[in-house]
Amino acid sequence: MLVEINLLPKKEPKSITLLVFILSAFFIILVAGLLIFWQGTRLNDEISRLKNEITTTQKLVETEQAKQGKNNVASDSFAQLESAVNWANDEPLKSAPIIKRLVALLPARGFVQTISYAESGTMTMAIQFDSSREAAYFYKTLLDQSWIESATLSSLATSNSEQSDSEGTTENTNADEQFVPRYLGQFEVILNRDNINNEELAEKNESKQGGTES
Repeated sequence: MLVEINLLPKKEPKSITLLVFILSAFFIILVAGLLIFWQGTRLNDEISRLKNEITTTQKLVETEQAKQGKNNVASDSFAQLESAVNWANDEPLKSAPIIKRLVALLPARGFVQTISYAESGTMTMAIQFDSSREAAYFYKTLLDQSWIESATLSSLATSNSEQSDSEGTTENTNADEQFVPRYLGQFEVILNRDNINNEELAEKNESKQGGTES
């Protein structure tokens, strides 16, 4: 019977545990590195997004401030305009220029008998005409004026007056004084205060500009 005798030393098996440990450590380091890289990238993206939001917010704030500034200017202008309108409405209209306007509308043979004026802008007049047609034409002229809000012809009656020539002397025919019918119209006029005030304001501005240019 043969007996085998091995005198060589036995090889010890490699430690599997050490290999597993090394591999596990490498894997953990790799995962940690990837996680740190991902977190860094995400953090950079978040910082960029926040910077963009801050820039956008600043632009919106500047835009709103600009709008507020314009609104304040517009509000100041509106307040000044409203104050001017209130002043114009409260300020009584001057009677002399208004009467001058009305007289300018009369026909050649139209004469003002009586006239009264209220500061509220209402005028009542008694005007003499040679014919009813002249009275009707004058009434139509009043209605066509933009500075007159409304006009009313309350009555139109005839009256006897002496016929006079251009020098005011009375003509006599067959030794008898000749009488011709006249027409006396009663008018009530309500003035358009806004229109008149605007016209006066425009005239003042034109006068100022003319003075500046000179």
